[in-house]
Amino acid sequence: MNPRPAQPPADPPPACLPACLPQATPAAPGPRHRLRDAAPHVAAANLWELDNTLAGRVPDPVEYLQMRRRTAGTPPSTVLPLHVRGRDLPPELLAHPTVTALIEAFTDNVDLRNDLYSCRKETELEGDLDNAVPVFRHFLRCSRQTAVDTVTDLMNARLDRFDRIAREDVPHLAEEFGPEAGRTVAAFTDALKDRPAGDHARYPRTGRYTVATG
Repeated sequence: MNPRPAQPPADPPPACLPACLPQATPAAPGPRHRLRDAAPHVAAANLWELDNTLAGRVPDPVEYLQMRRRTAGTPPSTVLPLHVRGRDLPPELLAHPTVTALIEAFTDNVDLRNDLYSCRKETELEGDLDNAVPVFRHFLRCSRQTAVDTVTDLMNARLDRFDRIAREDVPHLAEEFGPEAGRTVAAFTDALKDRPAGDHARYPRTGRYTVATG
């Protein structure tokens, strides 16, 4: 075989990957393995969404929210914030009910916010059924606006839960695992808090989900 040298990519996003990947790939084994292990779950969940669209199937809310935690790529996004800060959460801390609940509340809030921003473009233009608004509209047999209000209330409730866990439960982890672990979880929590603000700024600025009118 005489493999030909790969041609440099013409599009900007692929061209940026060689510079971005070394910075985004953790050097420590723990975060690197978690990032690696999350990738198949994200891919499988996206295939599940595609299968729903092809079959015209609207999932029920519980099933949808469980799978949505994977499709949005939030598992990797809970690894990278600590990586860029040079920290890591040991397995016993990651498996602790407080940290698990914190990550689930964070993930649901991020995913539901994304669904609200993307709903019109995904459902009206792309025919996507895997969005919380049509999922709740189908399940509750209600109007679109009622479904939007329901998803908004759920998103805010998950944000309130995240804030409560961060404020009341996370500080106790320092008592159980020691001050250094407490500082690491506090840094992790602060990093997760940045994501919703970043989403609010990114979506309107990039126009990713803007639907052209007229």
